[in-house]
Amino acid sequence: MNENFLINRFFKNRPKSYGNFLAIIGVLILTPDTMVMRFSNLDRWPLMGWRGVLMGVTLLIFWRFFQFSNRGNNISSIYSWQGIIVIFAFAINSVTFTLGIQETSVMVVLTAVATMPVFAAILSIFLMNESQGWGGWLTIIFSMVGVLIVVSDGNNAVGQPEGSTLLGAIYGCITAFGLALAFTMIRKYRELEVIPAAAIGSLLSGIFGFLLSAEGSIFKHLSGQ
Repeated sequence: MNENFLINRFFKNRPKSYGNFLAIIGVLILTPDTMVMRFSNLDRWPLMGWRGVLMGVTLLIFWRFFQFSNRGNNISSIYSWQGIIVIFAFAINSVTFTLGIQETSVMVVLTAVATMPVFAAILSIFLMNESQGWGGWLTIIFSMVGVLIVVSDGNNAVGQPEGSTLLGAIYGCITAFGLALAFTMIRKYRELEVIPAAAIGSLLSGIFGFLLSAEGSIFKHLSGQ
């Protein structure tokens, strides 16, 4: 029996439903992410290292054993210039997301990250020659106004790190831009292997975090010190 039998049966003729299904699964998986990051009590660089490496390894395992990607896609596609851009985009958003969470309140960062569809809409104009109607532009404007409102009141959040709300919001927006760039490139170049590209990007962010970690800080909390 085909391992993708259920997906083929229920979603073959319903691509939008399949997209919504994947989005819901993704949200459920990522929901505890920020909570775990807060409870870890790790400094920003070791946290970035562990998060990136664990995420990268997990994605590679899923890709290897469950083959979420199209089997027809060639793994060598991620070593093209398009693949390098996607890998770099995933690496950058992993780095800036961790920095943002460590800088200010989760609310501010996630609100900024929620502008990803806005950046995707703008990028699609330049990369895919898509056009936005007046409704789309109004949505973009109101979304950005909403982000500004949240950021302007971000200092009143309870229990937030003693960092810059503005800088945290900037990190969140960079994360959103990185995700938007990756997803837009994936839409345009459908032959790209998405999962391994995201995994390599995550691993690179993890290596970057470990390289900047203070001596002895990587295993500090794991050893109970």
